[in-house]
Amino acid sequence: MKPTIEKISNKPNFGWRIQYYHSYDSRFDWHYHFEYELVLHRDYKGKKFVGDYIGPIEHNSLSLYGPKLPHATTFDNCADNSRNATYIIWFSQAWISQLIKVLPELKNLQPMLDKSSQGIEFPEPCAQKIFLLLENYQTLSPALAVSRVIEVLVTLSESTTVKRLNSYSPKNVEESDNTLKLVEKISLYIERNYRDNIKLEDLCRQIH
Repeated sequence: MKPTIEKISNKPNFGWRIQYYHSYDSRFDWHYHFEYELVLHRDYKGKKFVGDYIGPIEHNSLSLYGPKLPHATTFDNCADNSRNATYIIWFSQAWISQLIKVLPELKNLQPMLDKSSQGIEFPEPCAQKIFLLLENYQTLSPALAVSRVIEVLVTLSESTTVKRLNSYSPKNVEESDNTLKLVEKISLYIERNYRDNIKLEDLCRQIH
């Protein structure tokens, strides 16, 4: 089954975003995106699909997916449990790379980011720490929120026990790559003009 591309943001210089969901959608949505995704599921039972990996989702299931890694989830109890909660942090390659560049103290994030190209799962105690950092994020100012995201990533990077999920590593595409820029430009053009009879020549004119 071919994964679909999920567009995380329409902002040209997207950096990061935190999202909270209650009763997360249980339909199977096999997809990937060009951003990193950290996802925490609480009080769920189900399955996660990450590349060629299939495994259980339990309470405090915490995973980090690298760019272009196909993934999906299914749940058994999302409709009848009022305690269901999902927290997701998306962040771009450009944003985290620039952050590490200007703050050398964050260089230890890189090994974790490299591993995430195959998907990594963190132990339950680590997931609980991340929940405590995220549960009241809506009350934070933008400045405190970004510092909280950094604290989450540093906490994850210091975890000594992680599980790699997918058996292979997808080709990494940097956001500065000209190919990715062209893909984004074409995607935006199609998104704005899909009602028209778009021809190949139209796309060629857009990317010169």
